[in-house]
Amino acid sequence: MDSHAIREERREKAARKPTNKLGIEVQLGWDAANHLHIWGFHEAKLDKELDKEDVEGRIPIIKRLVELLEKQQL
Repeated sequence: MDSHAIREERREKAARKPTNKLGIEVQLGWDAANHLHIWGFHEAKLDKELDKEDVEGRIPIIKRLVELLEKQQL
């Protein structure tokens, strides 16, 4: 396993703990944020215009994740 795959596995493992405590909304928010991070930043494959709807659709999900974690102080 290369270093990138190891880091990704660690991030996924870190997301499981609050998911187990707070529910599926955490995993959904994590997946939405991770998608934007990987495809928008690392891979630079999100097209500004074509993927605008995709990005905007994920924002409320990510905001909900932040709210949940702030409420729980995680």
